[in-house]
Amino acid sequence: MCILGRDGTVACVDTGADAIDLFDGREFLAGAGAAAAAVAPTMGSSRGSVCRRCADSTSPPIGSESYVRRNVVAKGLKRFEGISKIAPPQPTVERLSPRVICILGCNPSPYTLNGTNCFLVGTGARRVLIDTGDNPNMGPKWVESHTEFLQHLKSTLEEEQCTLSMILVTHLHGDHFGGVGGILDMLGADTQVGMLEAPDSLISLQTMRCLRERGLVDLCEGTPNPFESGTFVRAIDETAPAPEFDTSWDIAGRSAREVARDYHYHKHHTAFYEAWADPADGSINGVKLRHGDVIRVEGATLRAVKTPGHSENHASFCIDEEHSIFSGDNVLGYGTTIVSDAHDYMASLGAMQLYEPTRLYPGHGAYIADGKGLLDRYYAHRQAREDQVVELLEQASAFGEGAFLPTAQDIAEKLYTNTSQLRMQQARENIERILLKLWRDGRAQVYSDRRGQIKALLPEVGYLQRIGDDLAWTLCPQAKADAQLWHAKINSITQATNPGTATSGTEYVFPSAVSAMAEPHAAAKL
Repeated sequence: MCILGRDGTVACVDTGADAIDLFDGREFLAGAGAAAAAVAPTMGSSRGSVCRRCADSTSPPIGSESYVRRNVVAKGLKRFEGISKIAPPQPTVERLSPRVICILGCNPSPYTLNGTNCFLVGTGARRVLIDTGDNPNMGPKWVESHTEFLQHLKSTLEEEQCTLSMILVTHLHGDHFGGVGGILDMLGADTQVGMLEAPDSLISLQTMRCLRERGLVDLCEGTPNPFESGTFVRAIDETAPAPEFDTSWDIAGRSAREVARDYHYHKHHTAFYEAWADPADGSINGVKLRHGDVIRVEGATLRAVKTPGHSENHASFCIDEEHSIFSGDNVLGYGTTIVSDAHDYMASLGAMQLYEPTRLYPGHGAYIADGKGLLDRYYAHRQAREDQVVELLEQASAFGEGAFLPTAQDIAEKLYTNTSQLRMQQARENIERILLKLWRDGRAQVYSDRRGQIKALLPEVGYLQRIGDDLAWTLCPQAKADAQLWHAKINSITQATNPGTATSGTEYVFPSAVSAMAEPHAAAKL
């Protein structure tokens, strides 16, 4: 049903027997039988609220067919928190605390939930915006969502009587950096845009570099655009002739058809990154943030923390005044996120747990009132999946005959017994990420033959989308993860979250005084 919360928010609430606690700070997500009676968050206010699900139940979000792809669950486990695949709606603009306002990117989809959360942070005349919504260059529907977002951002800045000193991008995904160009057009190209640098191995950068070197860009440009319908269509025109070119260079192990399909978003990622990274470009005033850098505006002190796992250059931002984290896509406000590298991701989660945040402000979904509690549950959820794989590797004799070792496909079929064949590729990819983590932890060995005679070599670093269908796996005899290296990795992430810890980061200070509206300055090392 639809209810009006004490903060003025109109929302959908499941009050039936199966309603569950969604662990959210907002009153209409409180829990079974108590949704209408919960206490609204302090300082909560909203406007422009629309309950899409009740207003038009016949119109699912853009790309709703993709919800099926998310329903890949291993035997013995369940969807995180037992929740459904569609997140409850959020207000378009909502004050979450005295120094944090959330403005939706107006780009709902299965993977962005209600849209990208773009956070206006600070209390003075000069503030910071974390993330910017979708890229209008992707197509007409993205132009529509981007235009709507800019309207809400502009009106919010006017109401708050403030402007932006810096835009912070959590990571190089289009739904987070995509709105930068439009904001700069609106406010001026001198507004700084801060982001962590990306490694050359980042899939978009690596793909575009290789396509250029091989003269394949024009060929890929002429292939069907998977975003033409307004959402990403994975299986585009499989009946059309596939482009033919060698893809042995591709670290993701894709076919020529898949590379050509993915080109249509890789090109936008790369174009933005190259403009941002090149001081001579002039279109973006890029700031190459480093782990431990601090950004100060009136009312808010933000600390950049490198938290890879979802993406190679993923950053979270701790806010000292609230002891909370803007978690980007590492932790969502509803459901779980896509993990690109389990080794990095679990280290990032571990570091965030040690910080024990009061709140989490995620890149998608409603804010989390008990940040530490959700992080604990996230970690346990991921660890349970890993434990299943370890247990099966310990019982490797159950796969096939004799001394045959299991492949990732073998393990996926053993664990994902209720998953359709159409979804088994994703199931296998989930298993491969766990196996790669175990290998990088020193707990597993990989072979190029099923009898374990020929050891295979894998890259020590880099995010691999596919490892190899024929590789066989086993646990190392009496091997344990290198605890010292593991804790060092976690501690290196944690160090940047602590205001009392000296780092080598740069401090960016943006005073709110009108007389100080000239160039911001990078203060002394922290």
